[in-house]
Amino acid sequence: MFVKLNHTFKVFRRKIMEGKMKAGRLHAINDIRCDEVDIPQIKDDEVLLKVYCAGICGSDLGRVFSTGTYSFPTTLGHEFGGEIVEIGKGVKDLDLREELKIGQRVDVNPMTGCGKCKDCLNGNINLCDTYGYTGSRSDGGFGQYVAVKATQCYVCPDDFSWDMICQIDPAVISLHGALRAGIKVNDAVVVFGTGPVGYYMVQWANICGARMVIAVDIKDEKLDLIKKVGATYTINSMGMTNEEVVAKIKEYAGEEGPEVCIEAAGSPITFNQALQCLKKHGTFTCIGTPHGDVNILDKSYDKCILRKELTIKGSWCYNFTPEYEEFCATIDAAKKGLLDLTSIISHRFSVDEVKDAFDLIERKEFFNKIVITQDGYEPGK
Repeated sequence: MFVKLNHTFKVFRRKIMEGKMKAGRLHAINDIRCDEVDIPQIKDDEVLLKVYCAGICGSDLGRVFSTGTYSFPTTLGHEFGGEIVEIGKGVKDLDLREELKIGQRVDVNPMTGCGKCKDCLNGNINLCDTYGYTGSRSDGGFGQYVAVKATQCYVCPDDFSWDMICQIDPAVISLHGALRAGIKVNDAVVVFGTGPVGYYMVQWANICGARMVIAVDIKDEKLDLIKKVGATYTINSMGMTNEEVVAKIKEYAGEEGPEVCIEAAGSPITFNQALQCLKKHGTFTCIGTPHGDVNILDKSYDKCILRKELTIKGSWCYNFTPEYEEFCATIDAAKKGLLDLTSIISHRFSVDEVKDAFDLIERKEFFNKIVITQDGYEPGK
């Protein structure tokens, strides 16, 4: 029986290796297409994953519409996981968190470091000057199959849907930001921007024990969703002055202001609002990619940063110290039902429709999270 099964698997493996697949590839700025390409062949330390869906990240918008990728064409997509269908012959010799097996569902950490610099050796791969990134510096999850290093894989429970798995990455980014902010029990936390990072940040703030979480955005549709996942108060700041936004926040948090503000919108306007509303010795954490130059108003600098002795921190992606694995912590929180990973998904497009997905974004139509699906995908499965 074993010999027969082994032969069947080898035939299946050969068909995969020799086959073609669909992939959403960026050929140039403003030129993303669904192509038929060869299924990648894996190296000894890699696994081959069958991908069912992948999320479009805000950073993908920059790649498609303005900056491009490091080379063309590139298969985009870094918010994804997949089913292991092939394992490199050297994987068994690696020091992995958990044994990898054919058929497992895994999430993928898209970031890889050089493994030699002091940052990598300390677990801060996000600070490596020569890091690699699946989905921008190498082909990613908009392909039906993708080859990744075995060390990039995190085993997920069998009952995690592909929708859940493809949203672990942005949830980890938010966890890293929450840890950088140092949210403590009974803190009042303000989250500016309720896209995916803000969506998960609100949930992490509650998990950290915040006494209240105030969410600020300019779209009611986003604020309606954020209430459902734990925002204590919401503020639609459209048309409001900085002073009005600050006053509203203090109406909720108290006259001294909140202990923590997290800027997840990338807006110069909210940057100053956050600085001006914080209490003395408050912490301001920047996690949103800026949409332009950020100018700090004199009022924000003198009266707030200096005279309130504020702490300003940056937050970039995630890290992997031996003491605390942020991907593992996120999977564990989702397993316990503490994180809603999927309500953020508003649109699904097949890989054949990948251009349509980005056209919707370019038209500035409403969306929360768009997912690119592959053959075999079923919502909730």
